[in-house]
Amino acid sequence: MSGIRGVRRTTAAAVIALVAAAATACGGDEPPPRTLTTTDFLGQPVAQVYAQMGYVPGGPLPSGFGITTYEMGPAITKKPALDGPGNSDIAWLTVAACYSDTPKSQLTLGVIPMSDSTPQIVSTAKARGYDRYVRECPGTGTTFTLPPAE
Repeated sequence: MSGIRGVRRTTAAAVIALVAAAATACGGDEPPPRTLTTTDFLGQPVAQVYAQMGYVPGGPLPSGFGITTYEMGPAITKKPALDGPGNSDIAWLTVAACYSDTPKSQLTLGVIPMSDSTPQIVSTAKARGYDRYVRECPGTGTTFTLPPAE
């Protein structure tokens, strides 16, 4: 009988260890917040910027976080506006990006149609040369922490 009791204790201890491990694993399933830098977005397609953030247009953003996007084609390429970044038939290039946490966490992107992009435009964008066209950008940060999606 003592052998059976020992097996039961071992089994009970193993079950307790498994339950504790499972509880720890479940609690650790939430991904940690991610730190992103707006400079990395410059010269990238808007779709790629959204993917880096884990955002799907029309889907949820982390609580208290917003994205504003401006079409900057007329200011940069002198071509007429195309219907804004909401036009899903057009691929957009990020030429300005900034972040502010006042009054809420806000990412602001300036974009142009990819078809209007040139190597000079991409180079100027990466040097933050178009930030001046976005009123939210001067004096704002470039690094932000994105909380996990809910």
